Amino acid sequence: MEWFKEDWLKEDHKALGVYLALLIARFTFPLSYQESVLRDRYYAGERKDIANTVYLFYRGKELKEAMETIDEFIAEFIKNTPSNFGKRKRILEELEEKYYDRFKDVYQKLVKKSVLADMDIQKLQNFLWNLKAKLYKISDFTPSGSIWIYYYSDDNKSLIKRYENLNNDEIDLLINKIRESHISVPLGMTDIFPAPILEDVFIESLGGLEEKLRKEEVAKMRSQEKLNRITIEFNRMPLETTIRVGEKLEECVINVFRYLGFNASKAKVKGRSGVEHEIDVLAQKDLEGLTFKIGVECKNWKNTVGKDIVERYIIRWLDCGLNMYIIIAKSFTEDAKRMAKAWGLMPIALGEQAKEDNLEEITKILLRKFSGLVIGIAKQPLIDSILGRINEIENELNQLGERLNDLRSGLNELSNEVKKLLM
Repeated sequence: MEWFKEDWLKEDHKALGVYLALLIARFTFPLSYQESVLRDRYYAGERKDIANTVYLFYRGKELKEAMETIDEFIAEFIKNTPSNFGKRKRILEELEEKYYDRFKDVYQKLVKKSVLADMDIQKLQNFLWNLKAKLYKISDFTPSGSIWIYYYSDDNKSLIKRYENLNNDEIDLLINKIRESHISVPLGMTDIFPAPILEDVFIESLGGLEEKLRKEEVAKMRSQEKLNRITIEFNRMPLETTIRVGEKLEECVINVFRYLGFNASKAKVKGRSGVEHEIDVLAQKDLEGLTFKIGVECKNWKNTVGKDIVERYIIRWLDCGLNMYIIIAKSFTEDAKRMAKAWGLMPIALGEQAKEDNLEEITKILLRKFSGLVIGIAKQPLIDSILGRINEIENELNQLGERLNDLRSGLNELSNEVKKLLM
C-alpha cells in the first residue's frame, strides 16, 4: 500500500482523524461502489459523519487539519483500491493492523476517565468484557478487535438487562457515559468500540479508577479551601498590614508575588538566542524541587494594548524559556486577547490605568488573580504530596501491625512461662 502516507500519522490529531475515518469507512461505507460514485457519496454524506465524530475530540485549527488529512486519505484510498467490497474491506483491516500501536497510543490518551467518576466501574468493566466476548448482537468487527454495535435493538437491550442487571434508565446512563468518555465512537444509534478500548490491560486499568478519582477530588477540594482561606483572611485585614501597596504597578506585582511565597524582582534574562531581555517582574517559586518561573510585563498605559505588543512578548517568552508569561494592562483589543491565549500567555485586564489613588484596589485584583494561579500550578505537587502521605501512613500501619504481632507473641511466651512457674 504505497499510496498510504505515514506522514499522516506523525501528529496526534491527524493520526486520530485517519483512524476514525478508517473505522467509519470499514463499517459504514458502500465499499463496492465505483471510484467516482464512492467519492461523490463521501462528500455528500459520509464526510459529515466523520467531521461530526472528529469534532468530539478536536476543535479549531486541529479539527481543520485533521479533516484535511482525512480528505487526502479517503481520496487516495478510493483512487488506489479496486471497486470490490471484500478487497477494500481487507485493505482497511490491514491498515488498522499495521499501524495499530500508533492508533492505540493516540486513542487511549484521549479517553476522558474523569467522566466515569460517578458511575459503577465494575458494571462498566463487565459490559466491556461481555462486549469483547461478543455476548451481545454485534453488527460487525475487525480482526484487530474493533466492534460495531447497535445498542438499541430489542435483542441487545434484553441482553444488557440480563448480563448487567440494569433497567432501561440505567442502560441509557451507561451508554451516555461510554460515549461522553470516548470509550465508544457514536454514529447515530450505533457505536464503534475501537480495538484499543477493548484490550484486557485497558479494561483492567479502569479497576482502580474510582479510588484514584476520589483522592484527586479530595486534593482539589483542599486546594480550593486553602485559596478561600487566603482570600477571606486577606479581605478581613487592613491592606497595609498584609501587602505594601507600592508606588507603581510593578511594585504592586512584586509585593503580591512575595506575599504568595515567590521570589520576585525586576530582572534581566538571557535568552536562548544570547540576547538579554529586561523583564518588568520575574517571579520564581520552588515546587517539589523544580523552579517555576513567571515573567510579567506591566503596560500601565492609557491606551489599549494591541496584538503587535503581544507578538513582541510571545517572541520574548519563547526566547527566555519561562514557564509562564503574563501581560498586565488597562485593556486589550480582541485580537490581542485571542493571540495571547492561543500562544499560552495570560492577559490580565485591570479595567483602568493604575494610579496613586487606586493602587490599593489594583493590588486586591492582582491578589485574586495570582492566588488562583498559585493554587493551579501547585495542584499536581499537592496531589502527589497527599497521595505520598497516604502511602506513608499505610506503610506505618503495616509496620505497627507487625510490631503488635511480635508483642502478642511475646505476651504468649511470657504467659506460658508464668503458667509453668505456677504448676
